[in-house]
Amino acid sequence: MRFFLLFFAFSAQADSIGKADLGIFPPAPSASAANDVEREFECIRLRTDNNHEMIKQPAALSMIKVLSQAMEDGFKEFNFSLFERAMFYSQAIEESGGFTQMTEAKQFVKAGADPIAHFIMADTNDKHFKAQKGAKVSSKFGSFRGRGIIQISRCDNYFSTIHYLNQMYSGQTPTWKAYWEYGPKGKRQQIEEVCNKADIKAMKDEYLVTQGMSANLYGILDDPSRLAVVKWEIQDPTTKRKIASEKLMVDATMAYWRGRCGQHVDASSDMALLAKFKPCEAYRSKKYLEWAVKCVTRCIKGTTDGWQKRLAWMEKALMCAR
Repeated sequence: MRFFLLFFAFSAQADSIGKADLGIFPPAPSASAANDVEREFECIRLRTDNNHEMIKQPAALSMIKVLSQAMEDGFKEFNFSLFERAMFYSQAIEESGGFTQMTEAKQFVKAGADPIAHFIMADTNDKHFKAQKGAKVSSKFGSFRGRGIIQISRCDNYFSTIHYLNQMYSGQTPTWKAYWEYGPKGKRQQIEEVCNKADIKAMKDEYLVTQGMSANLYGILDDPSRLAVVKWEIQDPTTKRKIASEKLMVDATMAYWRGRCGQHVDASSDMALLAKFKPCEAYRSKKYLEWAVKCVTRCIKGTTDGWQKRLAWMEKALMCAR
């Protein structure tokens, strides 16, 4: 009920929700739902009339059952507000194809012959995803293609995510460091979208000296596909600690969400803050939810393309959130 009242509050502020939905309570959840994530997801599916949407596929239900407890724990650990939880669903459903695609696959090459990354390509389609060597994978950012629930991509973003998690796991207050470089004074090289073997090795050495920690957290740099694996236990090559693969995927996703886009999310969660938030001033609208969704979409995706679909998911998620 508290979410239903929240939905009314945002509707009154923004007049952005379809009036036909007002007064309709979320469908009753299945008794088999294990937690609020499963209940919310099921509700969103039931509110989706188009049976061609990926969220309606059996694979979506299978994946949410695998990830739901890690997501439930993550929402608490990362201190998600009610509004933020709904916003997360709106972005995640679009980025992951309704929770059916945990790896990016839009521009294709043969695994083992990627002309951009030049390393580890034989392992980019992990056996845990039932894909064999030679299967088609995306080459847009080399080995650092989109992975996880919101498709973390680019070598620099992988480093930033790893750094955030390293700090969090070691009990420090995590911060998002967006700029990475290595090399001797006067010859510094910047880590950008794509990395090769030499970049990775040099950056590992630099990170150990400057941060006092391993950049190869849970072997992510040696095998980036570890950010998109389920039903597996992953061991850190340095500390030998183990982590459930679902937790690593969710933690990385929420580290990116909170670290890279935390300011956008916080501003979008409050109309007064959003009105003063200069990075999203260009998306100003009389419809509050439209403005908020565009703001967060710009940070997560890099553009506002497709914001209409994300707004539609946001409206459903606000009705279904618990």
